[in-house]
Amino acid sequence: MKNIYLLLVSVFLLSGCSGFLDTDNLTQKNSSNFPANEEDMRSSLTAAYAANTYCEIGGDRWKNVMLISECMADYTLSGGGLGDRHVRALAEYKQSAVNFLSSMWRRLYSGVTRANFILETADQITWSGEESKNKVLGEAYFLRANFYFDLVRAFENVPLVTSTDVDKDTPQAEPSLVFQLILSDFKKAVELLPSVRYQDMPVSELGHATKWAAEGMLARAYLYYSGVYGQTDVTLEDGTALTKQEVIKYVDDCIANSGHGLISDFRNLWPYAYSNKDYGYAKENGLSWIGETGDNIETMFAYKYSTLGTAQDVSYGNGICLFYGIRGQETMPFGKGWGWATANPKLYKEWPDEDLRKKGTLWSVYDKEEGVSYKWNANRNYNETGYFNLNSATLL
Repeated sequence: MKNIYLLLVSVFLLSGCSGFLDTDNLTQKNSSNFPANEEDMRSSLTAAYAANTYCEIGGDRWKNVMLISECMADYTLSGGGLGDRHVRALAEYKQSAVNFLSSMWRRLYSGVTRANFILETADQITWSGEESKNKVLGEAYFLRANFYFDLVRAFENVPLVTSTDVDKDTPQAEPSLVFQLILSDFKKAVELLPSVRYQDMPVSELGHATKWAAEGMLARAYLYYSGVYGQTDVTLEDGTALTKQEVIKYVDDCIANSGHGLISDFRNLWPYAYSNKDYGYAKENGLSWIGETGDNIETMFAYKYSTLGTAQDVSYGNGICLFYGIRGQETMPFGKGWGWATANPKLYKEWPDEDLRKKGTLWSVYDKEEGVSYKWNANRNYNETGYFNLNSATLL
């Protein structure tokens, strides 16, 4: 009997605890307590931006639309080494393995999900003002459009997901529907983001989407869609039509009011101009790299990277440069890389010598005036043309 009483008392005590025990998670953020304020929303936005770059960690660094497009272009050959089957497959429009771009697919859809989360939860918090809210929403719309633009160019037929509540059996959507969302999102970004000239933006905002970047990307996405699919008028999500003339107005607005433009010397855009003491070409032409701290009016939107990292772990660094780097050797001022996407000799020969962008873009190992030594077949090179992309190469 005594044991029965003890059991009853224990049950009573345990059942009574539910009334005063705190079930809120005090150590981790989850959907029950996040987002709670503007700082949380900005953290969500940072996470969405991060989806642009983190695939470049480890062996998946090459799986991004820019590098893949370069490898598949007519003006490059595959390059790399004899064992680099992935880049040869890309250059020949083949697969090197089943689902060999799956990590890029996951990265881009994680970005879509993070942008969707921001758009879904923006009304759950109290904002300091409408301007702050609109800026976060505008950047989220821009990012979602940008992720889908990469997806549709890489895979064409992709599921169209606009909510965090995703059905795993969501079918592929027609490209026309995906571009409808892309162009609608870019237009919303244009309408929501502030009209601040580039010169008036704080340095801390570099790397963030802007109204001007949204206008430019809207035009770029429209050109791609109208060029590939032959559609000049696009019906947007709100039922309105986006026409060629309307796109031109966005471009004209960007040109007239953004503060963006061209710098005086194309060659100063690229970091090799920073090595004007070590690199004869840069020294002889008085080049000086314009840098990444706000002076480059040509940059409308760019991913932000760190200088930290190694060849094995690029951390937050730009791993793409390693792929363009000269394979198997260091040739001052250029650092060692993997030699992907070597320039097609036809490009070099057909490019007029009087165009300073030719020598400012491509390094020819045959050009003795460069003052740079080169060792052929330093590391089982493949498609070793002797022409390299200077603009994205690694530097010592």
